[in-house]
Amino acid sequence: MLRPFPLFLFLFLFLSLCLSACLTADPAAVARAVDATLTAAPTHTPIVVVVTVPGQTLVIPTVTPEPSATPIPENSPTPIVKATSTESSVALGEVIVQDDFSDASRWPTSDDEFQTTTMAEGALTLTLKRPEYFTLAYNNTQLARNFFVSVVGQSSACAERDRYGLLFRVQDDANYYQFQVDCDGRFRVVAVVDGELKTLRDWSASEAVNTETGPNTLGVRAQGNTIEVFANGQSLTEVSDATFIEGGFGLYAGSGSLSETYVVTFDDLGVWMLK
Repeated sequence: MLRPFPLFLFLFLFLSLCLSACLTADPAAVARAVDATLTAAPTHTPIVVVVTVPGQTLVIPTVTPEPSATPIPENSPTPIVKATSTESSVALGEVIVQDDFSDASRWPTSDDEFQTTTMAEGALTLTLKRPEYFTLAYNNTQLARNFFVSVVGQSSACAERDRYGLLFRVQDDANYYQFQVDCDGRFRVVAVVDGELKTLRDWSASEAVNTETGPNTLGVRAQGNTIEVFANGQSLTEVSDATFIEGGFGLYAGSGSLSETYVVTFDDLGVWMLK
């Protein structure tokens, strides 16, 4: 004769199955945990290479990791920015700088275990040799206050958080404005003050920014406290900040956690006064 199955055993088995289901790993949660671990990597002492040539001084610092390189978390909304105007709305005056990177004496080359800066075939190339590093080159001998600056950037094979950009109103290697784009079609505008990042516009996606390797023509209109940034002839955003009122210009490249080598090539740097 079969005995009735005890009710408490039935409940025990039911709860055990539920607990087992709850303990199943969530792939998205695991990915976020791994990304948080990468972001929490300790900061190393910056390595700065200073190269002086007649009439100008260029500084190329390299550091890992960049303090604000944290990506937008998964499943969180990323602002989508639509272009609102074109560069034709910028009234250009006298040309201040016109550089096609064909004159090797204007931009010195360098090579170390972290980065390489080269110039060849009318282009300047920044190569990062490790993940989670960034490098920049700037020239602050030609200062400008109200201007429009433009440069064409194109990267090698891109991975998450790989990025490049344009520096303006540069004071030194720890004080400048920066306009960046990344491989996912996002952009950001920041002020770097004494080496600390002050976000003026956080990472935002825009259809105007070409994804993957690009290319992208980056532009900045700076007039007084107003800063407007452009990608491929289209306005992305306008911010207001009074940290720096004038300065020089430079270029930037930063690698994400997945890139052992990241290469960015720049061409056709131009600076114009505003009418």
